[in-house]
Amino acid sequence: MERSARPRTQRGTLFKMETLDKVSLFWDVDRTTLDLHKHARFIVRRILEFGDLDDLQWALEQYGREYIASVAASARGLDPKSANFWRNYFARQEAYAS
Repeated sequence: MERSARPRTQRGTLFKMETLDKVSLFWDVDRTTLDLHKHARFIVRRILEFGDLDDLQWALEQYGREYIASVAASARGLDPKSANFWRNYFARQEAYAS
């Protein structure tokens, strides 16, 4: 069953990490207006394309592997090399889990 893009909460309030404050990921948007649920696909695409391992870990904790894999599979908004890398990465992860 695929998890929704709804982020996890901590004591009833949404928590954010420095990932959403990184200019290197969100240089062209007002980072204070990013909504973890409403902009989930956009956030995940940016992390897949420009993020580091800490950003990926954050995204996995927030959105779950299945959701991130589905964003990578759609490849919309990702450059072809990044899209191919992430499709292969998640395909291998699934193969090892089986």
